[in-house]
Amino acid sequence: MTYMLQNQIVARLNSQSPEHALKLTLQFWDVIAAELTPIVGKDGFAMLYSRCIYLARESYPWLGQDPSLSPSALPFVALKNSFAQRDITEAGAASLALFLTFTDLLAVLIGEPLTNRLLRVFWTSELEAGRDKELGS
Repeated sequence: MTYMLQNQIVARLNSQSPEHALKLTLQFWDVIAAELTPIVGKDGFAMLYSRCIYLARESYPWLGQDPSLSPSALPFVALKNSFAQRDITEAGAASLALFLTFTDLLAVLIGEPLTNRLLRVFWTSELEAGRDKELGS
């Protein structure tokens, strides 16, 4: 299976400051949730996201845990809070690992072509935001 687009995104993220790369990966979750939820439903997305958190916790046991949040809180709130409590380098590495875990699992479940289409939505919006920033918009 080829992961050319995934590799391009990872290369772009790695070329950014740790703060900016973390911000982009957090934006990824909002974009991918909006695109994927109509396809798999809220419960389907929640299950996929939870599985990725579970797998990524092998390397980052603190990932996505926030005991101060109610069980009904949005999952990205716990994710953001767990990153905020860590060194930016460690948070960035964990965020990237979660991104890779998610995209790999998604490709297995729905296929690489559809995964790439969904990643292009994120990649395109990220590039456009970068262009706007460069142009001073």
